[in-house]
Amino acid sequence: LMQEKYLDACRTYHSILSIIPMLSRFSGWESVRLYNTIIDSLALAYFKSNQFSDCIRVLAKALHIDPSRMSTWYNVAYTREEFALTSLRKREKTSKDIGGAIVDLTQARLYFGFLKNSRLRDVTQYDSKKAQQHDDFCNVMFSI
Repeated sequence: LMQEKYLDACRTYHSILSIIPMLSRFSGWESVRLYNTIIDSLALAYFKSNQFSDCIRVLAKALHIDPSRMSTWYNVAYTREEFALTSLRKREKTSKDIGGAIVDLTQARLYFGFLKNSRLRDVTQYDSKKAQQHDDFCNVMFSI
């Protein structure tokens, strides 16, 4: 990731994910923590390469493993927001692009609204003030 070779990073993280279940020295929560770390890196690689659908898919897998991890919810919301904005910035937009952007912004607004009011915190905390700012931004986008 540091070398900005995002596609290579994606391939590497995918291959690591496939061998985690076979690593006998990691079990229980150690395995989940390792999995979450690799998933976060894989999601970031997809995000940096503008592969937002893949990023959301990977983050959904992380939420399946640990739905109480609020930082992952924040990352899903932020990715959906960025996906919508990227679709709306295109010079040549189709109705499918606009419809998808509306769906993504709606979901982002829902998640940011939940996060700004959440009392739940995890080890990898997110900034509730940033969640508030993103929620406000999504609301402004809907009022335009």
